[in-house]
Amino acid sequence: MVTIDERDSAIIEALRRDCRASNAQLARDVGVSEGTIRRRLNRLMTDGAIEISVIDRAGKADAGEEKSGGPPRKEVFIRMMALPQDLDETLASVRALPETSYAAAIAGEYNIIAWMEVEDLDELGS
Repeated sequence: MVTIDERDSAIIEALRRDCRASNAQLARDVGVSEGTIRRRLNRLMTDGAIEISVIDRAGKADAGEEKSGGPPRKEVFIRMMALPQDLDETLASVRALPETSYAAAIAGEYNIIAWMEVEDLDELGS
């Protein structure tokens, strides 16, 4: 069983507001050091409380360029858990991000899934 304290909840809430926030931005939002954010995010991911997955589609394009002529895009798959009272608002926030190609509420351990597309994985931290 994963134990999430108030600080973990604050980090998760900050990620709900902006899932692309950098560790430095999360630290400012939550009021802790960047090292604390890194350690807690690592623990939350290791314990299975949050999961972030990235799929690199570059290998599917010719010589690093997609058929559209632009740079290869990365698909990012995110699973997250929102508190029941925050589910609709959190889902709407994720759907409103321009990089989101699909987001839905689901049943199970996680209650939101989303697919996003970015040209550069660094966009996720900016």
